[in-house]
Amino acid sequence: MPTPTALRTTAGALAIALLLPGSGAQAETADIKVPKVVVSTAFNAALASMKIKLDNYGAKHGTSWLDQQSTIVMPGGGIKKFSLPESEFDIGDYRKLKHYIDDLTTSQLSAVVAGDRIMLSIAFESQGEEVKGKCVRRLFGKWGECSLDMERDVHLDNSRIEMSVVPVAYKGSVSIGSPQVSFKTDIKIASKLCQAFSGICGKIENRIKGEITKGIEGAALAQLKSAGVRDAVANGVRSAVPFKSLIDPKWTVKSVKSQGSDFVVTVERPDTIDEDSVSALSLKPVVPTQTTACPANVKLAATIKMKHAVAGTGQLSYEDGSKSNVFNWQAKKGQTVTSVVSRTVKGQPGKMTKGTAVMKLSWKGTDGKTYSRASNVAKFSVTCSKAAGGGIALKK
Repeated sequence: MPTPTALRTTAGALAIALLLPGSGAQAETADIKVPKVVVSTAFNAALASMKIKLDNYGAKHGTSWLDQQSTIVMPGGGIKKFSLPESEFDIGDYRKLKHYIDDLTTSQLSAVVAGDRIMLSIAFESQGEEVKGKCVRRLFGKWGECSLDMERDVHLDNSRIEMSVVPVAYKGSVSIGSPQVSFKTDIKIASKLCQAFSGICGKIENRIKGEITKGIEGAALAQLKSAGVRDAVANGVRSAVPFKSLIDPKWTVKSVKSQGSDFVVTVERPDTIDEDSVSALSLKPVVPTQTTACPANVKLAATIKMKHAVAGTGQLSYEDGSKSNVFNWQAKKGQTVTSVVSRTVKGQPGKMTKGTAVMKLSWKGTDGKTYSRASNVAKFSVTCSKAAGGGIALKK
């Protein structure tokens, strides 16, 4: 029977032969089909906490009531202020009308699929006089507030910001790309103002639809393009249900493409280590049958074919029931590795000694299970040409 010292020596040699530097875990690329409705639901969840307040109306200072109080509550927290323009246009040579948005706040968000885009609609609450109208006039060369008590406020009904975005790969997740924004509202102007100044209501409506609407759209678009919102959406989508059941949060999203009713999400993920990660293992004698002086060295070639980068333990079993020490091994993805180990045969002069060996490798899978693969039975024979002691032992 082989001595313990001999077993340790040969097992150590095998471990060194199979160790390959730089053979750590590697990644694979995969295309995952994700229903578009799942992506739109994820966007809705990611942006659900976002609140927008449009407000540039405040206390009077000079001949202006401009007070920038517009804010956006970012998805996931954080508040950012932004500005809206003061709307001003002339009524003749001596009067000006100024309009300001007064505390117009979003109430709900919805998301639907439209081709390769996600359509997001954010509705605003209607609380009455959303646009404050102020009048200033020039009297004796000085500008001051108009003295005529008249309803100049404008009501905005069914106000909403409609956003169209393309899901794109962003920082390993999915976020907003190519955003488009439009502000839509129904405008109602007090009839007395329209009667007092011919054609004034049409001008006010055009100004609101032009200048104020563009200001709101520009501000909303800037926020959608901001790193803060894109980061928050990416984080929200990554953890959204059921998106994360299809795209593991630990994977890295590389691209997103529209395909029919799905988005094809290309991800980079760690190799799935399983029973096929070692795709082949063979063991054979370099010289199956030999006649030589004894003690004789029998060389066994172990060949491992790798599907993935794997590390594990191994052991050799012999015909007499003995086993080598457990050794460590690792190999690179896609490589075929061959290592040679030898046994020392002590036979009887002029007689044939037969032996067998089997190699077994074990490794941990991604799922936590232990997988193993055994080689074929390697058979060899040695005929001693001169006297030697009996039995089979590994080389010291």
